[in-house]
Amino acid sequence: MGLLKIISSLFHGTEKSSELFEAEIPVAQENTSHDLMAGHVEDKMAYADSSSIAPDERPFYQPDEYYTFYSYPESDIGNRVVTFEDRKKTCIPSARGLYVAEILLLDYCQKGKYPKPEHGYPGFWWFEYGIRDVGHAMESLCKRGFIELTPLMQSVGSLKVSNLKNLLRKFGVSVSGKKADLVKRVQENVPEDAVAETGLTQKYRLTDLGRKELEENAYVPYMHHVPNKTTEDGPEDEQFNVWIINKKLHEEKRTDWENLVDEIEEERKRKSDEKYEASLELLKKIDSQLYKKLKAQNEQIELIRKKEEEYQEDEDALIAFWEGIWKHGGLNFEGAYWLFRLPDLYLKQGRLDEALKLCKQIKEQKKNYAYKAEDYIERIDAIKKEKFEKGTKK
Repeated sequence: MGLLKIISSLFHGTEKSSELFEAEIPVAQENTSHDLMAGHVEDKMAYADSSSIAPDERPFYQPDEYYTFYSYPESDIGNRVVTFEDRKKTCIPSARGLYVAEILLLDYCQKGKYPKPEHGYPGFWWFEYGIRDVGHAMESLCKRGFIELTPLMQSVGSLKVSNLKNLLRKFGVSVSGKKADLVKRVQENVPEDAVAETGLTQKYRLTDLGRKELEENAYVPYMHHVPNKTTEDGPEDEQFNVWIINKKLHEEKRTDWENLVDEIEEERKRKSDEKYEASLELLKKIDSQLYKKLKAQNEQIELIRKKEEEYQEDEDALIAFWEGIWKHGGLNFEGAYWLFRLPDLYLKQGRLDEALKLCKQIKEQKKNYAYKAEDYIERIDAIKKEKFEKGTKK
C-alpha cells in the first residue's frame, strides 16, 4: 500500500481527525445513487418539471435549470435525485400517513415563515427530499388538516419595522417603542384591508393534529439537522441518515428513536476507532515521523474535546486552557473555528487588546488564515473606535 493511500485511510471513514472541523466542511446532500427516476433520465443537465408551481410562488425558487435530476451534475460525484413519488416506494409513512419530507415540512411551517419565505425555498427540498413544488406539498398538508393559514392580522409580526411604522403613520398612531409594541398597535388600530395592501402573506401554522404528528416523529427534523449524517451510497450498516432511521424504526417496531440514534452513532464510532487505530499501526511501520505527527494531532483533539465539555459552564477556565494551548505552540492541526476559538472567547469577554494581539500573531504565523485574521483585526479596531468615540462624548 502506498503512503498516500495510508494517509487517506486515516481520514476517510473516521471521525477522530475530522469531526472537530464540521463547521468548515459542508455536509453532503442526502441523495441516492439508485436508478429510480421515471423514464431513466440520462442527461445529467436535464431539470425537473416546474409547471405546477403557482406564478406568485416562482420568485421564491432558483431558476428552473438549478433543479437538475443529479446533484453536482457536472461532476462524477453527483447522485440521482429521488423524487418524492419514488421515495414513497421505499419510505415508511407515519401512523397518520405522512412521509419523511412531509413531516419535515411541518417543522418548517411551525416557524411561521412558510409559504413564500423571505430568502426563498432552500434547494434541499428538491435535492434531498425530491419535492419540486413546496407550495403544492403544503396545500396537501393543509387539506388533510395538519396545517392552517394564520389569520392575516396575526401575521403582522413578519412585516419589517419600516412597514409597520408606515402603517401606523398612515393612521396617525405613535411609532415609538420596540417592534412588539408596533405590532400590537397595528393589530389594534389598522384595518385589515390596509394591512393586506402591504402584500403581507398569510403564513402556515400547525393544527393540533400537526403538532401531535411532529411530536411523535421528532426524529425527522433531528436527522435533517444532525451534522454527521451520511449519504445513502455506502453500505447500509454504515449509514446514518433519516432514511435508515425511518427503516429501522419500522423493521424493529420501535418508537424510541433517540435510543436508536445513540446506538447507531456508538457503533459507527466504534468501527471508526478500530479503522483509525489499524491505520495508525500500519503507518507507524512505514513512516514513524508522520505517525508521531498524527498521533500528536489526535491527542490534542481529544484534549480539546474533553476540556470544551468540562468547562462549558466556566468560561474563565476555558480561556485559561486555550491560553495554555497557545503558550505551548498552538494547534497541531488545521481548522479556522478552533484557530480563532481563543480570539472569540476574548471578544465575548470584551478583552479586545488580547484578541487583537493573538489575531496579529495568527496573521503572521498562519498564512492560509491571514485573510480571516485580517477580518478579525478590522472588526476589533472598529469596536475599539466605537468605544473610544462613545467615551469622548460623555
